[in-house]
Amino acid sequence: MAKYTGEVTREHESIYHHHVPRFYLRAWATENRIWWSGYGRILCSELTVVGGENHFYRLDQLCGKDRFHLAEIAKRLAYGSEANRRFLDAFTLPHIARSNLLLLDPTFEMKGETVAEHIRKLDLKIANAAEDYHTSIENTFQPYLASMLQGEVAFYDDDQKAAEFLYAFMLQFTRTKGPREIIAAHPGPFDNIRGVWNLLHQMVAFTAGASFFLDRRRFKIVLIDNCTAVPFITGDQPIINLHADLMTRKPPERMEMYYPLSPTKAMLYLERSTSLYTDRQSVTMEEAHRFNQLIAENAYKQLFAASEDSLKIIAPTAA
Repeated sequence: MAKYTGEVTREHESIYHHHVPRFYLRAWATENRIWWSGYGRILCSELTVVGGENHFYRLDQLCGKDRFHLAEIAKRLAYGSEANRRFLDAFTLPHIARSNLLLLDPTFEMKGETVAEHIRKLDLKIANAAEDYHTSIENTFQPYLASMLQGEVAFYDDDQKAAEFLYAFMLQFTRTKGPREIIAAHPGPFDNIRGVWNLLHQMVAFTAGASFFLDRRRFKIVLIDNCTAVPFITGDQPIINLHADLMTRKPPERMEMYYPLSPTKAMLYLERSTSLYTDRQSVTMEEAHRFNQLIAENAYKQLFAASEDSLKIIAPTAA
């Protein structure tokens, strides 16, 4: 469904993993610094140290039971069983191979390299594979974000581009810390639900993206402009379902999405039958504030804005 542009080559372990991409947050930044609130404070920091966490996407070693349940889920998801199987192999086999190599003499040579050298390569794969995959998908998404910032959504009428966009869009929806922590509170049959979610969120995104793609003629992208004195903010859950019930956490029956793109522009992904917003519309100050409230209500820990004042309005307790 989505075009994978190839593995990002890193010679060193990637430590700080952004679950909110830096390229996305740049729309709110000035000279690579962005205002953010969280943990009871408001600060201005470099883009390199916000919207992420050390080793967030590092692959965990999963027990046989967790791998079995993942494989069963991969088979039963509505779309992409083959792609989901590849996800499962790519993100579980490095630990299995490493465990097997540890049984051998580290000086023993295999294909011109010692066992110890093979283990070092696997350690890099374990540290970087998921982060590199996200980087590759981000690279496919950036042109679509740039188009929307320029007021263009013609890519949605192209099947290949729409498929890439919808998968990357759903991956950004599922890859953040908030969904992982919600899932972690309900581990179900899994022993290591956080480690499982590192893989499962990609399967969910692939399935959701495929579903939206097959049903794409029923949906539309609406860009909204904000020329008011209340700029749009964003958060560590930048894409939100307008029909989500944050009180009960019950699975919503419908999905229509809100996604701020910059302080002055946002995107809505709506059913075509929705008449609240037309193909292009400007928001009032009250509407802009309400959208900002929705971002704040759905955020896990952090909000981001172009100014300190924007955060003081929406998060006064952090001031």
